[in-house]
Amino acid sequence: MEPGEVPARFPEGTMVQVHHSYAVNPDRVSEVRRRERRRDWELKLEPPVNRVIPVGRSHLAALWAVYGEV
Repeated sequence: MEPGEVPARFPEGTMVQVHHSYAVNPDRVSEVRRRERRRDWELKLEPPVNRVIPVGRSHLAALWAVYGEV
């Protein structure tokens, strides 16, 4: 499967590519934060998943756009 293919399989706006390996439902993100002592970002998914996912620099603008923060 190619990067970006997973979000294309869902209705528009329900998934956003945040890393070359990860796409998430932005409604299930509990927090977007800077990584400790780094300039990079990560996000935390809501319970029960509670997983922390890295956000690729090339995908950061798309993530902020979903939340209206362009």
